[in-house]
Amino acid sequence: MKKHRVGKPITINKITAIPLEEAQIYCTEENGWACCYVSRVPIGVVLITPEKQWACDTSGERVPLANFVRKFDGLQEIIDNI
Repeated sequence: MKKHRVGKPITINKITAIPLEEAQIYCTEENGWACCYVSRVPIGVVLITPEKQWACDTSGERVPLANFVRKFDGLQEIIDNI
């Protein structure tokens, strides 16, 4: 199972960074034993300054902010409250 999550915004001076991640959960069962593996993988970051807002993926390439807003529940609300 994969779930997209918005991390806790970090503000330094007048720049706010909002980390975006994907939580991955894998579970298997063998011989009556269950084994689960959970990881968080960075997807990108939203950067907000008083002048503009933009988003980048983990390779540093710009991504339309609207793409991340559609994919990550609650992201637009967080952006609006900054």
